[in-house]
Amino acid sequence: MKAMLGHAWKGLQVGSVTLVAILLALILFLTISGTVTLEGLDRARTAMATKPVPPPEPVPKDLEAEWEKIRAVRERMDRTFATREEELKSFQDKTRLDLQRMEKDREDLEKLRAQANLDLASVKAERTLLTEEKIDAVTEANLPIFSKMEGQELADLMVSWKDPEIVRYLRLLKASKSAEVLQAMQQPNGTYPAARLQQIVQILRN
Repeated sequence: MKAMLGHAWKGLQVGSVTLVAILLALILFLTISGTVTLEGLDRARTAMATKPVPPPEPVPKDLEAEWEKIRAVRERMDRTFATREEELKSFQDKTRLDLQRMEKDREDLEKLRAQANLDLASVKAERTLLTEEKIDAVTEANLPIFSKMEGQELADLMVSWKDPEIVRYLRLLKASKSAEVLQAMQQPNGTYPAARLQQIVQILRN
């Protein structure tokens, strides 16, 4: 047993010496090759000998309270900004809807105006047609009566009429009756001045 321990101890000594020799050879090689320098070794030894950095000191209570106030103000500002942003978006949406509604109202108003113009034109056309029909009906009713009247009597009736109206009836009456009326208008003691009679004849010829 003692012999075995002796051999083990000798082996350990030999291994230790061998390990130290290898380390010394490695250090020598690194030093010669320039990989490790004495300056580098000094810095490493100094760094290992430097005291550890102490932990940061706790924040003072008064400073922490100030930070809490700042944080609270910041949060309140963020909430206010978010609220204002929502209000602005709501206002923009409402404005857009109002503009769309106004545009639709304008289009509806333009349609109503166009329809009103069409209705007005239609009413005017119907009124004109009714007036023409009424005039034609009156003319048709008067022609038989005027055809039975004497030329002088009819000339006296027409003296208060406008010249175009006189000409219109003279054209509608038979040629013999129209000539009779014109002959009555030319009487020296008639109520038709020569200038007016000439004007009637001129219109009748056109």
